[in-house]
Amino acid sequence: MKTLVIIIALIATLFTGFWAASVPNWDSIAALIASLVTFTSAFFLPGKSEIGNQTQTIGDSSNGIQAGRDVNIN
Repeated sequence: MKTLVIIIALIATLFTGFWAASVPNWDSIAALIASLVTFTSAFFLPGKSEIGNQTQTIGDSSNGIQAGRDVNIN
């Protein structure tokens, strides 16, 4: 998933870079800046190994429920 986001952000950066080079106005430059920010921030997305870590601390007379998804208690 992270690789897909990086590839899409790279393609968007290339297209907006060509657009800003051919038509240098505020719209194309703002789009280029936004796509550059998206491309660089895509490298800081957490990987699969960083998402699954869960820790929990509960009291002596408490029940702890820990799940990777939604939990419904009726």
